[in-house]
Parts: sequence; structure tokens; C-alpha cells
Amino acid sequence: MTNCTGWAMAYQGTPAAISGNDFSGSAQGLNLLAAHNFTLHAPANTWDLADAATALNLSNTNTITIDSLTVLGSGGTAIQTTNCNTVTINALATCSKDVGVYLNGGSNHVVSNSSFGTATTGIFVNSNVSNAQITDNSFFSVTNEVADNGIGTTISGSQTVTGDPWCPAPVGATEQTFTVLGAVGNPGDQDPYIQALPEGATEWSQAYLIGAHPW
Repeated sequence: MTNCTGWAMAYQGTPAAISGNDFSGSAQGLNLLAAHNFTLHAPANTWDLADAATALNLSNTNTITIDSLTVLGSGGTAIQTTNCNTVTINALATCSKDVGVYLNGGSNHVVSNSSFGTATTGIFVNSNVSNAQITDNSFFSVTNEVADNGIGTTISGSQTVTGDPWCPAPVGATEQTFTVLGAVGNPGDQDPYIQALPEGATEWSQAYLIGAHPW
């Protein structure tokens, strides 16, 4: 289910389990409709989505727990709920999503112990949401950490942090300059050797110096 142009997976009703799926590169991840009394343990699935994607959409779903989901990919929303009740989101980690969690309608939602990195909004609580609990979350480089428009929302224990170790380091070419002393010429001469780390590489290739040592 990789590189899908729409939803990688859509399911109506309560599934027995959702595991072992790879949604990488898809425009949208998982769409659940009326999946009541269900726990999704997210590490069993891969959630590296394309840009502007919604990783998980919940509609008309009651009493569902989302545990330990990590969502990568720039733009879009990690988790969106619509007209659901008692959605518990625990240990969510998002990287470069526009919105981490968007709560739209329903009541008694919980977002806790989650981490949001580089986002416009970490958690958005719409005006038609009541009694949401936002507790013990971390935010790095998030413009609006919690945009609360709901009724009776409680926010506690959240913090702004100085880094996002839950996100992978960006992959790209990084040019490094090595200074080699006395490889050619007189002792103490500097002969700069420049090598770029290719995109996707995890280690440097071997480099050899040529020329005679002057000593």
C-alpha cells in the first residue's frame, strides 16, 4: 500500500487488528469509519507519508485508542477526528506536519505524552469539541502549540523543548572539509581535501592521499 494517490487503506466498522502495513509515500494513510472500542498500536505499521498527507482519519468513531504513532512527511495533518467521542491519543510523535492533531466534534478526547516537531499547530481543538484533555505534551518549533476553541478543555503539563530527537535527521548532501597537514610539500603545509557525503549515505567512503611525505 505504498505510493497510493488516495487513501492507502480505508475500513468501515471495527477491525480485529491493523498491523504489518506500510503506507510509505501514499497521499493519505488510514481512514477509519465507525471503528468503535478499538486500540491501534501504531508501531506495527509504517507511517512515512507523502507531502500534505493525512496519516490517520477517524470519523464517527467512539472509544478508540491510538498508541505510539510516529508520522513523518511535510504538510498535512497527522491525526484528524470528526464527530468522534472518547478518542485517546497517547505517545504520538509528528515531524514537519502542518497540524499534529485536529479534533473536530465530539467529547472527552485525550491527547497525552505526545511530541510535535516543526508544525504550524500542534493540537487544534475546534469549537464543537467539549471536555478535551491535553496533558504532558512536548512542542519543538511549533507556531501554535495548542489552538483551543473548545468547551471545557483542560491543558496541563505541556512544555516547549529545544530539540526534536523523536524525528530522524534530515538526509542530504553535506560538504565537509578535511585539513591534511604535510601531505605534499613542506611539513606544516595544508592541503585541503573536500568530500561530500552523498544523499542517503550513512558512512564515508575511503579516501587515499597521494604524494611523498617530506620527512
